[in-house]
Amino acid sequence: MKSLTITKSGDLIKIPYSDSAHTSARILIDGSYAIYDCKTSTDISNLESILQKPILFIAWVDVFGLKEGWWTIVGSIPLEGDLKNFYPRFFNASPNNGIDVGFYEVYKD
Repeated sequence: MKSLTITKSGDLIKIPYSDSAHTSARILIDGSYAIYDCKTSTDISNLESILQKPILFIAWVDVFGLKEGWWTIVGSIPLEGDLKNFYPRFFNASPNNGIDVGFYEVYKD
């Protein structure tokens, strides 16, 4: 049995991108992650430098990758500015209104 992984907002995650490269993400609030534009083939020792990179997108992500050990927590830096107050919002067309779009659209005000 794998050990329980406890996560919190501000945790920085290493996400494999390919066999030789990875990128980084940061846990926000309510299961949302900020995925940073920092594809690299070497480990980043200065975690603050990740936060200087642009955020490619923010999405809700299941913790399966962390639970299974595919992704790893490399550190934690408290959330700042707008990221402290970011809450993802989701939209799904109601099946009762006669429209079946077959997908979810994620948006932020």
